[in-house]
Amino acid sequence: MDQETTRVRYVNCTCKVGYVGDGFSCSGNLLQVLMSFPSLTNFLMGVLAYSNSSARGRAFLKHLTDLSIRSTLFVPQNSGLGDNETLSGRDIEHHFANVSIFYYSDLVNGTILRTRLGSQLLITSSQDQGQLETRFVDGRAILQWDIFASNGIIHVISRPLKAPPAPVTAVHTGLGTGIFFAITLVIGAVALAAYSYFRLHRRTTGFQRFESEEDIDVTALGKRQPENISNPMYESATSAPPEPSYDPFTLLQSGNYEPKAPAWPLRTNAEWFWAPASPPYTPTLTSPGN
Repeated sequence: MDQETTRVRYVNCTCKVGYVGDGFSCSGNLLQVLMSFPSLTNFLMGVLAYSNSSARGRAFLKHLTDLSIRSTLFVPQNSGLGDNETLSGRDIEHHFANVSIFYYSDLVNGTILRTRLGSQLLITSSQDQGQLETRFVDGRAILQWDIFASNGIIHVISRPLKAPPAPVTAVHTGLGTGIFFAITLVIGAVALAAYSYFRLHRRTTGFQRFESEEDIDVTALGKRQPENISNPMYESATSAPPEPSYDPFTLLQSGNYEPKAPAWPLRTNAEWFWAPASPPYTPTLTSPGN
């Protein structure tokens, strides 16, 4: 009977891959350990709600199961985190120090831990009259410590931690830079549009001016009335015949005037010509051949 008891005493538990143990029990990753403690369910529900609300929340949940990391997680107990109290995503990530594993013995007075947000957690300590030391993280008492997980360690605290406000200056700087570049882009676009418009307008005006100067209406030239140009030869040829050198009345009185037979217009072979008429002024047809 004693031999069997001795044999059992030296048997150790072997944990499968992804689990760690102390020879008597095995623990999984941080999320699995968190789910195994009924006194930490309120914080667990906040983590699950955060993972369902945003991509960053899902990334945080995946971080808790990543076996390649070594981190420290502070979890408030249910009595310090009421059912109606909610934590923001920043508050939840403020509980997670992903730099390294810090055991309780490492959390001495003045220790500073950097969280996943980039914020800091300050460790302080105090002793009562009985020389019992209590350690605090940002003023929250550490009630239970060194709960092992395959990718880190958990410390239970009295109340939840509150993350500092987001750095407003960085947001404003980025916003101001974006506004500056947007305004610069708009001004550049307006200047380019104005330059293109005036350049096109100048080309159009020059073409219209060239067209107005070169486009001469040829048909209008034919409609212009010719100006009267004096021709001395034409005027001399068409001028009135000179007055006769004799006086017709004098010739009638002297009896020397003999009237001429009038000429009658005749047409032969579609041609008109004049033929003298014999007394008593009867028209006589004369052919061109006679």
